Amino acid sequence: MGNSGDMIRNSEEFRIMSPEFVSPEFGCATRVVRVLGRSGSGKTTFIDALVRFCTGWSVAVVKHSRTSMSPPQTGKDTALHFAAGAVASVGLSPGYAEAFLRDPAFGLDEVLAFFAGKVDLIIVEGAREADLPTILLGDQPPGAVAGQILLSLPPRPEASEDLLARVRALLATLPPRI
Repeated sequence: MGNSGDMIRNSEEFRIMSPEFVSPEFGCATRVVRVLGRSGSGKTTFIDALVRFCTGWSVAVVKHSRTSMSPPQTGKDTALHFAAGAVASVGLSPGYAEAFLRDPAFGLDEVLAFFAGKVDLIIVEGAREADLPTILLGDQPPGAVAGQILLSLPPRPEASEDLLARVRALLATLPPRI
């Protein structure tokens, strides 16, 4: 990871400027795709298979949930800081980081902007309200923004090498979003 001087903050967005984890195929261009489907449609399983298949790309996954997520594990310093009311509590160690961000200070747009230029691909799981290029698994959930449907698959698709190769090729053609 870059040093703290690599991050620039302005009133509009966060940008990570250090490109060391970005593949030469994309440079500093970040593509974003949403995987959308009803509960039980296989979104998580499909995304996991796609991430494994996208070797050579740096991939971030953002899970969007309509229900509250559990706060960080108690007993850790990051949990204590978060419980004390911090809008963000970040733990950094050699090779790993964990971040707990409190809405409304950090929404989907802020998280996407944070990863912009730092990763090749951001996969957003869920986010019914987001207008993003979409891979749809099964039927569209009620109230979801249709967005640009790139690919419509049956629920719980078999993530064959052929399918994953086609999806990867499709994602490579997406214009950078952020």
